[in-house]
Amino acid sequence: MAQANSTPTAGFNFRPPARRWTSVVEMLVVLVLFLAGVIWFGGAFPNRDALWFYAKFDHQPAYVRVYHYGETRELRPGDPGFDALVGAVNAEIPQHTGYVESLQPRDASWESYALRGYAVELVYSAPILVHTRQFFPETTRLLIAIDGSYNYVTTSFQQPGAALLFRGSAEKWLPNGLVLKSVDQVRAAAEAALAGQ
Repeated sequence: MAQANSTPTAGFNFRPPARRWTSVVEMLVVLVLFLAGVIWFGGAFPNRDALWFYAKFDHQPAYVRVYHYGETRELRPGDPGFDALVGAVNAEIPQHTGYVESLQPRDASWESYALRGYAVELVYSAPILVHTRQFFPETTRLLIAIDGSYNYVTTSFQQPGAALLFRGSAEKWLPNGLVLKSVDQVRAAAEAALAGQ
């Protein structure tokens, strides 16, 4: 007795229609998960930060120094204006919109800020991390360069009110800076603190 040929004919999909649809959905899910993994890894790798996408910054500095055109004021927790200034800084940092490589405050430019410019320096008792996909590793010092050697960022990035955020170790300022979208709140809070409000 001849055996029936169980081989499907050419062009015939022997899977039922429901199974065909499930295969397409499975393929799309795998593709989406793969692309999400690649994007996540691309952001997490520079700083070894699994939460690079987390848009929040709420670290409290040990003290803040405001350099204001020749005047230097140090603020500590409990001083008038300290909380408002730290709150303004913490609100502005997650809004960074750009990145500048191989640029750092060196001795001459730092002296320019300290003696003639306008900057806010935050010093932390332990290393802190700004969540970003850019290369901006943990640090114990941050500097917001409001007006001085690096205020050209306003014209370079066509962002009125923008400023650069630098990181530093105890010994020196480190290269690469984040472009803050606006420091208007920081400027207002710093000036209120200088006025003792």
